[in-house]
Amino acid sequence: MKKPFALVIILLMIIVISGCTTPESNGDVPDESANDDTGGSDNIPSDSNTIPDEVPNLRTGEETSSGGLIVNAYPGADEFDMPDFMKTEMISDIDIMSCESSTYFSDDEIDEVISWYSTDTISYKNVYENVGSPPDKPEYTVGELVIRYGDIGAYMRVQSSAGSPVATGQTLIIIAICDWDQLKMYEQAGTPEPGSATPTGEEVDWTDAITFDDPADDYWMGGGSPPQVIDFAPSDVRKFYIKNDDQYLYLRFDTDSEIPTLPLNFADNVVRYITMSVAIDTDNNKATGGTMNYPGADVATDFFFASPEGFDDEFYTYIHYFTYDPTGNEGTSDAENGVFINGGLNYNYVEAKYLLSDLDITAGSTIDIFPWIESESEAYHHFARDEISTEWTTFTLS
Repeated sequence: MKKPFALVIILLMIIVISGCTTPESNGDVPDESANDDTGGSDNIPSDSNTIPDEVPNLRTGEETSSGGLIVNAYPGADEFDMPDFMKTEMISDIDIMSCESSTYFSDDEIDEVISWYSTDTISYKNVYENVGSPPDKPEYTVGELVIRYGDIGAYMRVQSSAGSPVATGQTLIIIAICDWDQLKMYEQAGTPEPGSATPTGEEVDWTDAITFDDPADDYWMGGGSPPQVIDFAPSDVRKFYIKNDDQYLYLRFDTDSEIPTLPLNFADNVVRYITMSVAIDTDNNKATGGTMNYPGADVATDFFFASPEGFDDEFYTYIHYFTYDPTGNEGTSDAENGVFINGGLNYNYVEAKYLLSDLDITAGSTIDIFPWIESESEAYHHFARDEISTEWTTFTLS
């Protein structure tokens, strides 16, 4: 355990990273200047704006909970009472004084802490996850994770003053459970640019494709699922096709019913996302890659149908792919476009193709694939999910 005096110095240094790395959004993200009435340091009496002589009440970390949402303390972390003015200066995008919050110190690295929290909170809806550096302070690293549980959510911020000998190995963790209205800007942050992919109408001969049949109503249940199976037919995959030529990899999903316009009220939920994805291990090595948090996945494709909250119920269609980026949300790079061929909205199938060179695979090579469909509601990250197989499937390109 570090000495309290060293931790106080670390707090002084950390506070200079006051700019939250809230990502750009297509929606109207509140300006920090609009938060002057949310308990910032200017509104705190001067006698409370004083760094304490030692870290107050350093103790073994305990969970943070409110309204049924529980965020566990990071294993081995020391909990302490951060002065209110520090919290409000460091996190200016939300009114943290109206939230249930906890602060901790850990000796572990930032990405390790964020990864642990991402896994530990998997039963909730993961809205945003990122590890990066503020543009004006590239020497610092800040990790953020936002989860949602109905009308409340949790904001997790993990950071350190990595450039200081005093702060080496010290990571600050802040957990805040708030009303969702304070955190919904993060949901907008991951929304694609306005506009949707348009199908080319190209005719594809699927008779020479490798196909995988899947039974009806065999939904996956796990972290982030409702307490009972919900039969949501657009997420029930019935057949999957894969083939290639010298240039492209072709993929097709057939579902148990047509893809509906979103948002959709269904089974007392509001469904906002339907995604059809394929994780691909291009080098047959499960020790490399991790796209979409799948160990071994070097790249992943994604058919995306959605109407995110806060965007006037606009409906989006995208055909994307992602490469592995350990600092990105769920281990993904920025989205790149594939080619939308046929199907989609009001059809029970979707066809798309991707350049082999974009996916870093070649004709004749052997890859492992993991296809699935999942839908997401406002309450459940895995509202309904169906996997073709519970294991990787090996496919040799022609």
